[in-house]
Amino acid sequence: MPSDFQQFARHSADALASLTADGRILFANPRFVGLFAQDGGGPADCLDRLQLSPEVIALLLDHLRMVHQSGAENEFSIQSGICGADEVFDCRIVPVIRSGHDAGLILELKGPKAPAIGDRQGHPAAVTPCREGDNFFRVLDKFPAFVYMQRKDYTVAYANEKVRDLYGETESRLCYEVFAGRSTPCPVCPTFEVFDIGRSIEWEFVDEKNRTFRIYDYPFAAETGEPLVMELGIDVTDLKRVEKELFQAQKLRAIGVLAAGLAHDLNNNLVPIIFNIDHAVARISDPDAAEPLSEALQAAYRAARLVEQVLEYSRQQAVSRAPLHLVPLIEASLSAFRRTLNADIRLNARLDAAHDCISANPAQMQQLISNLLRNAEQAMPDGGTISISLQDNDDHDDDGAGDFFPHTESDMGALRLTIRDTGSGIAAENVEQIFEPFFTTKKSRGGTGMGLAVVYSIVSGSRGTIRVESEPGKGSTFILDFPKSVRPATAPAAQPCAAPGERQRLLVVDDDPGALSAMARTLRQARFEVETAVNAEDGFCKFARDPGRFGLILADQSMPGTSGIEMSAKMRALDKKARIIICTGYVQPALEKSARRQGILDFAIKPMSPAALVELVRRYCA
Repeated sequence: MPSDFQQFARHSADALASLTADGRILFANPRFVGLFAQDGGGPADCLDRLQLSPEVIALLLDHLRMVHQSGAENEFSIQSGICGADEVFDCRIVPVIRSGHDAGLILELKGPKAPAIGDRQGHPAAVTPCREGDNFFRVLDKFPAFVYMQRKDYTVAYANEKVRDLYGETESRLCYEVFAGRSTPCPVCPTFEVFDIGRSIEWEFVDEKNRTFRIYDYPFAAETGEPLVMELGIDVTDLKRVEKELFQAQKLRAIGVLAAGLAHDLNNNLVPIIFNIDHAVARISDPDAAEPLSEALQAAYRAARLVEQVLEYSRQQAVSRAPLHLVPLIEASLSAFRRTLNADIRLNARLDAAHDCISANPAQMQQLISNLLRNAEQAMPDGGTISISLQDNDDHDDDGAGDFFPHTESDMGALRLTIRDTGSGIAAENVEQIFEPFFTTKKSRGGTGMGLAVVYSIVSGSRGTIRVESEPGKGSTFILDFPKSVRPATAPAAQPCAAPGERQRLLVVDDDPGALSAMARTLRQARFEVETAVNAEDGFCKFARDPGRFGLILADQSMPGTSGIEMSAKMRALDKKARIIICTGYVQPALEKSARRQGILDFAIKPMSPAALVELVRRYCA
């Protein structure tokens, strides 16, 4: 017979054999041999040697000759009479023609499912006594991993307690029904490689309930000598989740290193672009020229915002968090959002739990809410409804489906923030990707792919969970849970008072000529007296001539030779009253905290707008 038939037959759950018309057996699969071969009676090479009654053998020979003569397949039934049992088999005999010549007959016998282990002689009955009387099987039964044994006919010969807990009673059931929920054998089954190669293999399996197992298959044999495969499965579902979280953390760290390395130079270069375009727009009268300049200015601000979002995404572990009331913060965010909201979009809010707080960073939470609201607005270009709610979720009652972070237990319960839109929805294949940095489905509407990535990072850093429910054409719902804080929220720190209208002398120190020139011009136009220095040494020399003559010093942090903070320390050694602001494209939180302890007033993150720079300087020129 063709080798492909034999390969198929070896793994078939039915008894299959290839015979000649006179009853000589050319090939028989394991199922056929296991059912009909006589114990110790020599090879099953003809019908006369099988464990069948003479009447059944005669009937089979008659049908073999009939099919051989007619060339047409024939179907009938027999009662096997094996060991006194009257098992009924449906039989089919098919003629095989190869290259125009008779190549024999195929006998197929379909019977009832294989009986339970030990119910019939000739099948691996020895497995049951071993399990009952041998310590090996007692240990296997209580083993924390699942262990089962499989026959070549796909039936389960043994299953330990773990398997029964997961899948119910399994013995003598078909493996693909039990573990995969299929009605036919799996297209690719690594387990059968063990039968063929006789050595162990490892592979991974995801069952119908989406549990992931690391599988170890070993060749095994019953006491009768029948080959089995013993399979050990270790549940690695939680490990896979942890691997995913670790990968996310490593990716976050890598983005952080890249962002920190590029942010200062990128932001420093954006300062003269933004300041000079802003200067030109304010003074140009030709509308045809003003429009492209305004577009260029907005593009520069978008570039600055992208850098800021990448930095925000990457720095979660170093952000300071404190008890925070969400209701006032959400109300302030909604007030700002309404001012620019599309007139065709309705905004509904229901904010409960006004007295509860969470441990979070106020600026980050404002960013999170703003990003989610903008995301909802962008999903509804033709209008719709955005609903935002805040409520207690003390039971944390969702089932975790769709969560992108593990639940954090809290004795205080949780606050649930829900933002729902009636927009375009999210395709199922995109749901898990929407939190990836730079993934966006809104390129045509200016999406950068960082808004939801920042949300993801803030929620993770705040020990919260986030899940998404969405259906294309029916909108999306973002559900966020945050563990409650045990302490009341603290009052916000008081801000420095605005400066009086008198003229102030400033010292601006920056090694970038474009940034230095643009910032100095903007401050002079705001009626400040400005001196400039091109590096830290130049700045310190000008300060040292008369330490008390500068009301405020603005110093770039990353300068060759001596940094802005190092220069500031030397200045404050001469005059403890020196008031210094560090201007930088990026600052590590630990460095910022250390600098503030040394007397630095504030940090101005480049690229700020000209108006923001003037406002900052006026605030500190008291």
